[in-house]
Amino acid sequence: MSKLADALRAMRVFNDHALLMRFAADRRMAVCVSYIPHEAQMVNAARSQVSSPFFKTDPRAHWSDHGCKTFVGNRAESMPLALAWAQEKYGVSEWAPSPFGGAKVPKEIRDAAKRAVLEAEAKRG
Repeated sequence: MSKLADALRAMRVFNDHALLMRFAADRRMAVCVSYIPHEAQMVNAARSQVSSPFFKTDPRAHWSDHGCKTFVGNRAESMPLALAWAQEKYGVSEWAPSPFGGAKVPKEIRDAAKRAVLEAEAKRG
């Protein structure tokens, strides 16, 4: 994990869901794109999913996708499709790696988290 993730944990932000909830200035852009590898025991295919803590990105999704827009395929196939779809649908212009690893989050949300961490550290002195 990154230093940013450690600092966010000190602020009680433990995952991408909490990151989006706390630092999204515009809820309509509060989405993340994550890759889920193949799970043989669960009979799930490898896929990338677009999710949000505020709304279902695909209200008609299969129940096992929990309302998330899903793109089936390995990371090289599905991640670019998911990022392009989310960019077109939600207007996210730049993506950044999540401080918690694995997912992509809007760059402006990651930057807002960095600013909050710097402000908190400045207050502590």
